[in-house]
Amino acid sequence: MTKEERDMTAAELLRLLLSSTDSDVAALGEADAVTRKLKWLLVEGGASVRTERIRQKLSDGLTGSALRSGRMIKLDSGLTDKEFFKLGEAIVLTEGLRAAAALPLHPSKHHALVAFIGRRRDESYSAAAMSQADEVGRLLTACWRSDVQ
Repeated sequence: MTKEERDMTAAELLRLLLSSTDSDVAALGEADAVTRKLKWLLVEGGASVRTERIRQKLSDGLTGSALRSGRMIKLDSGLTDKEFFKLGEAIVLTEGLRAAAALPLHPSKHHALVAFIGRRRDESYSAAAMSQADEVGRLLTACWRSDVQ
């Protein structure tokens, strides 16, 4: 699979992630081992042009927790603005999200990826939505693995 085909497939999968989880934003982030920063490769549903330019420490926010733990991390709705700010997840602030989740993707040891979904309304993700996100995450992982081989 060429890089262009992979990126087109990944964008389609992010749109599927948006619709299947009833999200407002879906993004695919990449951990840069050299700079120790996370950057967003693809964003679907984003309201801000700044979102794709975000660079944050790998240790920050939901995405940092998901990458470190290797587990899906969910942020439920109902937090105060101060609590959202303390979280340190720049995409949450930039996109004005009220609920979010990060799913680590592991295509290889040297190339860590994370999928991210978020809602602008105060509505937490259900177990069914998280299951859907996990399924699409597996497809995204397979997409990157096919590119590596």
